[in-house]
Amino acid sequence: MILPDYALVQKISAPGGDGDAETFGKYKNPFARKRKPPLAVWSGIIDAAPGEHVWSVPVPEYFNGSVRVLAVAVNAGKIGASAVRTVAHNPYVIQPQQPYVVAPGDEFDLGVLVADTTGKPGDKSLEVSVSAGDALELLSPNPQTLKLSPGRDGTVRFRAKAKEKLGPIEVRYRVAGGGEEAGYSEEMSIRPSQPLLTTLQMGVLRMDEQKAGKTRSLDLTRELYDAERHAELAVSVTPGAYLRGIVEFLKHYPYGCTEQVVSQAFPAVVLGANPELGLSPDDPERLLERSLRILQTRQKYDGSFGFWSAADGGDPFYSLYAAHLMLEARDRGYEVADSMFERAMSFADQYAQTPRYRPEEHEAQSYALYLLARSGRNVAERLRSFDADMQRQWEQGGEPVNRVRFFLGAAYKLHHLDSEADRYFGEVRRAWKKTGSLPWGIQKDPDALSLYLYLVNKHAPESLDSQDPQFGRYLVDLSQDLVKQRVSSFRGSWALLGLGSLWSRFAQADGKALQVSAGRPPAPLALQGSTVKRAVLEPTTRPLEIKGDASWNLYYQLTERGYDKTPPAKPISQGVTINRQLLDAKGEKIRELSLQDKLHIRLALHPDRPMKNLAVVMLIPGGFEIDLSEDGLASRKSLPIEKKPLWEPDYIDVQEDRVVFFGALDGGEKYFEFRLKPLNIGTYAVPPVFAEGMYDTEIQYRGLAGTIRVTE
Repeated sequence: MILPDYALVQKISAPGGDGDAETFGKYKNPFARKRKPPLAVWSGIIDAAPGEHVWSVPVPEYFNGSVRVLAVAVNAGKIGASAVRTVAHNPYVIQPQQPYVVAPGDEFDLGVLVADTTGKPGDKSLEVSVSAGDALELLSPNPQTLKLSPGRDGTVRFRAKAKEKLGPIEVRYRVAGGGEEAGYSEEMSIRPSQPLLTTLQMGVLRMDEQKAGKTRSLDLTRELYDAERHAELAVSVTPGAYLRGIVEFLKHYPYGCTEQVVSQAFPAVVLGANPELGLSPDDPERLLERSLRILQTRQKYDGSFGFWSAADGGDPFYSLYAAHLMLEARDRGYEVADSMFERAMSFADQYAQTPRYRPEEHEAQSYALYLLARSGRNVAERLRSFDADMQRQWEQGGEPVNRVRFFLGAAYKLHHLDSEADRYFGEVRRAWKKTGSLPWGIQKDPDALSLYLYLVNKHAPESLDSQDPQFGRYLVDLSQDLVKQRVSSFRGSWALLGLGSLWSRFAQADGKALQVSAGRPPAPLALQGSTVKRAVLEPTTRPLEIKGDASWNLYYQLTERGYDKTPPAKPISQGVTINRQLLDAKGEKIRELSLQDKLHIRLALHPDRPMKNLAVVMLIPGGFEIDLSEDGLASRKSLPIEKKPLWEPDYIDVQEDRVVFFGALDGGEKYFEFRLKPLNIGTYAVPPVFAEGMYDTEIQYRGLAGTIRVTE
């Protein structure tokens, strides 16, 4: 290939990330500006007769510079080549100096450098103007006059303020005078200073409450920008109402480690297109293709998968989780590369054969044995040997693990060893019949309950129906506990697999059992759907009231997703506190700096306890760019801080407008510092720091916003 793929070059040279927003869709800027491609054109093969020929090349208005033209001619006996250079330019060369990213309310300078390349003698009085539709409010005169001598350049500045219209906007510059004119367009991103958040309100209006005349009142709690806003109410006579919100949560999940990439696609592949759940006909294949593309780049030599890349250690359980996704996809006719799948199953085979001694390793071993059985391997003797070893360890005080029990039960069932499978699957039903509750603490273990529902419905459905229909109804009612607490990506995926496996039991087309009204005065709200009744809510569709005729429990979920217009008035701190300081090069606190200085961002992390898998998101202020020099964040390490313990994240995703840190904290305070370079004079909002535990959903932090001023 003579010319490189420009899109690929951009991905490699961009400030960071595991891929573009379409590939990842994780904490990226959905309002990102578009970059301008270079001037590179190929004519293709032209069948030309002898003589002079003309081929016109369109030159975009933003290009001013040297153009190299290469030509190669070939006939049956000869080959010839020629190269020439020429200069292409507008009569006036325009070079904007504007921020890459701003937030609503930011005030800043739009600088534009103009050079006279007309070649005409005499000074010129030029009219310089700027326009950006209704996205920017101009605070300075427009147009402005610039006097230029031949061959010289000059600068004009416009003061602007970003309005609340989000998105990539086109800023158009125009220069006219001396009988000539030129134009130039440059994109700028107006994005919120808050991260994308999904919040859920869920609950049950029980039959006894309905009989007593009680209703359930709900209201929208967030003021969101219109762009990317989604608010929806789902109501059902079964816990199926909860599933739609989890699907939305996973489809817009903001991070991208291997587990999270798999969790986004797994339920869609298993459940298939289902408009009741919010899965379109395109979703299963689209989400699977994206996940497989990322997994392929992370697979290691032994067939396992790295957590963020093929270079890190990864996690055996999540490597098997990825293999499970591929197995389910192949079973349903989706295309999965044989080489990637076979290497993943080879890892499962090797992992299952090695003696292990920790509970989390036992989980992964039992998972590997189950996957081998699913793929058609005869592992009956290995199953019995592993099972006997588990029984010995548990009798000697080892910690029993529910997921081990259920993977073993499913693997036994696949080998038609029903009596062995019954020791695990059957014991759940027998314990419930005897005591009225589930054994082994399953009711307090949502992941284990989800796995049980998924595996027993797939491999032993008779346990839920023919043997005891009441037990199946009990599990459907109990399954609401899977989603009562805050959901992580893995828990959400498994809850969908567990509850989704019971979807046939959720069918209930009669909507007479419930009524929803909205507004003041209340008016009936039109609901769509069959099993799950739902309505998309406008900002004015409030408040809401749910009532029923006491014939069914009513399960409801109100989902709000989007960007908050207003930052929190006080910090939200659960499990961790993060203090952010704006400093100069000497470590002194500042509120303004000049264009020649650099802004140091220092994060002080104070956890309440040791924690793993913490995500910290730091959106940078508009008008700045991240210092990616060798002694900056290019090394993905903190700047040195005297007498302070430095945080060493497992992975740092550097993007044009934000830095996302992923890592663990040992329980003591840690510090991380990096630098920003100012690009434009102005006053900019400093977005609040956001942090959360990706799996420990009790860990959450949202800080306060600030401001920073850049002067000449």
